[in-house]
Amino acid sequence: MQNTELQRLQQGELLPTKDNITALATEIIRQCQEGEADTLQMIVKVTAIHKTTEAVLEGLKEEALRELAKHGKDGAMILSAGIKQMEAGVKYDYSQDAEWRALKETVDAANADLKDRETFLKGVKSPFETLDKSTGEMVTIYPPKKTSTTTFKITLK
Repeated sequence: MQNTELQRLQQGELLPTKDNITALATEIIRQCQEGEADTLQMIVKVTAIHKTTEAVLEGLKEEALRELAKHGKDGAMILSAGIKQMEAGVKYDYSQDAEWRALKETVDAANADLKDRETFLKGVKSPFETLDKSTGEMVTIYPPKKTSTTTFKITLK
C-alpha cells in the first residue's frame, strides 16, 4: 500500500474491508521493520486503540442492537460491512439430570486429583524412584518439562 493510500485509509476515505485492513496492518509493520516508525511506540499506540475499540463496542452494544432491530433479520450494510443481530454464547444447564450430576461429580473429583498430582510434580526438582502402591513396582518420577513463550506486557497508565 502506498503512503497516500495509508493516509486515505486513516482519514476514513477507504472502506474498512478485510483487504484494506490487511493492507494497513502490512504497511504499519513495514514502516516499523524499516525504521520509519518506532516499533515500541507503535505497539503502545495499537494497544491503546485496541482497548478503546473494546470499550466502544461494549458501550454501544445495546444501542447497536436497538438500531439493528429496525433493519430486520437480514441486518444492514454499513460501509460495505454486513452487520446483523445473532445469538452467541448459548449455554445449557444439565444439572436437572441425575446421571449428568453423577458423571460431573466423577469428573470434578478426577480433575481435583489431577491438579494435586500436577502440584506435586511441579515440586519435583530431579528424577527419583519410588514404590507404586497400586502395582508394587518401583517407578521413576520425573519433573515436568517446562515450556514458555517469550512475549511482552504493556501497562497503560
